[in-house]
Amino acid sequence: MRRPNRRELRITGSFLEEADLEPAAEGKTWSPKQNAAEPRSDVFDKLSKTLGDLAADLGKDEANRELSLRSTLVKTLEHYAGDKLKTGKLLHDYKAIYKTKRQWTSVAKEIGAAIQCSARTVFRLVEDYKASLVPTVGLEVEIDRTEIDGPDLSKGEKQRRNARLAIRAFLNNSPESERAKMLGDLLAEEAHQVWGKREPFSIEIEVTPRPSSLTIDGRRRMPATAAEEKAA
Repeated sequence: MRRPNRRELRITGSFLEEADLEPAAEGKTWSPKQNAAEPRSDVFDKLSKTLGDLAADLGKDEANRELSLRSTLVKTLEHYAGDKLKTGKLLHDYKAIYKTKRQWTSVAKEIGAAIQCSARTVFRLVEDYKASLVPTVGLEVEIDRTEIDGPDLSKGEKQRRNARLAIRAFLNNSPESERAKMLGDLLAEEAHQVWGKREPFSIEIEVTPRPSSLTIDGRRRMPATAAEEKAA
């Protein structure tokens, strides 16, 4: 059996390449320069009509809004793979016209059929656009700590805050009837070890409850907050 020469092989290869471009079914045309995913204009003409039919039950304002968006939406859908974010925005705006999920689902199915995808993909295009509007996690956001922590405390304010927190922790779980005695015992130890006192002494203290310049968690009280507490 004779082996084919190079010229015969080139002819055979050319024939096979042309055979790969034959239509898969009757009634379809195919061109070597045509993109396999490129939609035909008649599909979108039909989609435009179908969208108009689905919008027939809309109210006057919604119908006018739908009509103003439809042409741009259909033209964009013909090449939606080129800019999915733009397509998502148009679908998002178009979806806003339909008040019920059932209505929008019917529309999404028709759109999906035209661009050869499921209604779920249409939903996802809308969700992807909405997600693009949310700031990316990780971006540094400037925070005014003064709004959270309040103004910086002076040295004296910090000392008073720390003293009050220490007393609060010491008396927190004690009955109110025992707190005065506990404070006296605490002061007796401090007087002996730090003040150098050795003889008994008495301190008369008259306590008049009043608001503090600090909040209960030790921040400087803002003027509005202090006024509210005084009024209460």
